[in-house]
Amino acid sequence: MPSSVHIWQGQSRYDVFSRWQDALGQAFRRQGLDVTFRSVNDPAVPAKPCSFSIGFNLVRAWTPAGRAERHVAWLVDHPCHHGALFTPQSTGLPMDPAACLALCVDEEWTAFAQQLYREPPVHFVPHPPSVETVQDPDWSRREWDVVMFGTGEDSETLHASLKQESGPWWPLLEGVLKHMAPDLGASAPGLLWHLLEQSELPRDQALILMHGWLPKLTQYYLYAQERPRLLAAFKHQTVHVFGNGPWARLKLPSSVVVHGPLSSADTVAAMRRSRVVLNHSPTLAHGAHERIFDALACGCKVLTTPSTFVRNAFGSEGAVTFYSAKTMPALDEHMAALLSDPDAADRIRQAQKTLQADHTMDRRVETICNRVAQRWPEGLS
Repeated sequence: MPSSVHIWQGQSRYDVFSRWQDALGQAFRRQGLDVTFRSVNDPAVPAKPCSFSIGFNLVRAWTPAGRAERHVAWLVDHPCHHGALFTPQSTGLPMDPAACLALCVDEEWTAFAQQLYREPPVHFVPHPPSVETVQDPDWSRREWDVVMFGTGEDSETLHASLKQESGPWWPLLEGVLKHMAPDLGASAPGLLWHLLEQSELPRDQALILMHGWLPKLTQYYLYAQERPRLLAAFKHQTVHVFGNGPWARLKLPSSVVVHGPLSSADTVAAMRRSRVVLNHSPTLAHGAHERIFDALACGCKVLTTPSTFVRNAFGSEGAVTFYSAKTMPALDEHMAALLSDPDAADRIRQAQKTLQADHTMDRRVETICNRVAQRWPEGLS
């Protein structure tokens, strides 16, 4: 088993990586590993080697000198958003596939990457929760009934940008968008790759287009189409929204109260003041966004987009319930029932037991250490 780890420190929207990196370091230390934090601004290879290094997405100082260092890339976005990791021969990324291991936070993403890429190996490890201790679900002193955290975008602006950037490939992308019906955002990677294969492009060129366009398609679908559509369904129930975006231009109902963006730490603090967290992550149809874990730890109920992984973990009638495009017209009534549920506290406490048993950072680290030992069974220091 590994005895030491270097954790690469990087930045992310809402500073969520900082919380994960800190929680990851604490969990590795509890497993008995020697932990060192490294900055991407300091690419020098340390004199003292480690068993492996780890970073979220592509956070790492990628240099020829560190090419042979064993590295785990924990991808919290779709692997095609980080195609350089899988196609270094075409991107010039100085990495050795034999010295890398990729982790995906969605089971379908994992299977897709395993089929599309030859190396490095890809395994499923769910999103990392960042809240270590649970809070009792006493709702009597909570300020907000319903909160949502996330980014919004203007669909007309993104649509025009996508059309202009894609040039002669616009008909192909338009075909993907037409098939990205509500609740089908998770199918976009497979659909885009299928259409690229039909175009009879050389595989390397098709992968380059896949890596360039999928993030933009996801941004358009998730932030500009479905998220405003979700909020527009609330005609009576007040929903407090925290996040970046041109919300004023999206013509949302008066029941939607827009606040400024919050850091990851402040998001957790806001959850502790709320009763229900409305989560929107339709592309994670077989995984779980960290907001679900953090909300449960903070004593909230969660209303979220469908996920087989979440349903298998927490059931469908407990502290986590689901909505879909078909049920959006009844969201006001659904939310009212969640808020008036006399058994809400008991449901949340039961979910918190599952959370502490199966979905802590310690459990994630145990899985990572086992995967590392399987990947490099010899020579771990």
